[in-house]
Parts: sequence; C-alpha cells; structure tokens
Amino acid sequence: MKKIVLIISIIIATSTIFAATITVKEDGTADYSQINLAVTNSNDGEYKMEIYNIKGQKVRTILDAFLARGIHSFAWNGRDSNNRLVGSGNYLVKLSQAGKTISTHQVTMLK
Repeated sequence: MKKIVLIISIIIATSTIFAATITVKEDGTADYSQINLAVTNSNDGEYKMEIYNIKGQKVRTILDAFLARGIHSFAWNGRDSNNRLVGSGNYLVKLSQAGKTISTHQVTMLK
C-alpha cells in the first residue's frame, strides 16, 4: 500500500493539532477508515483529545494523559466508546489542556 499524507494544521498558542494520513490501496482506492492525529505541544501537561459528532455528542476519548513536550501521534479507527463503527460524516476533534479547550478541528470520516 502507498501512503498519501494530507496534513491540515491549526496552530494555537502552545499546541498544534493536525490530521490525517490516508492510505491508498494497490488498486488505487483510498482507505479512509482511520484518521491519524498528532499533537505537537511546547508545554508538559495534562491533555485530553476527544471526538464529537456534529451534534456535539461525545463519540470517543482518544487521549486523557500527561504529555511531555514534543510530538505525539494517535489514531482514531472510526469507532465510538462502545467499539461500534461510526457512520461516515464530519466529526470534531477537541484538544484540551488542563481542562481548557485549546483547539477544535473538523475531520471527515469516509467509508
């Protein structure tokens, strides 16, 4: 499989969140069933990354942990907190540090 990397960046004060890596299969079709997310943070601290549907309902928590300064990668496999596949559509990725939202980014899940 070949990989095409599409990077969408949002820079907010001390952190950057970007997505997504799209895998292209040998037959030329794209596999959009996983979204890879990365955080570049310049401060150590408690971070939380959550996925919300367009209605504002929390779908899944991807990260809830202390992160040292640096680049950290995470993947969302298109499943909710109960391990059920979500539908195709737009989702919001919210990144918080110490309880304060520092970035919200829209991603599209296609199947």
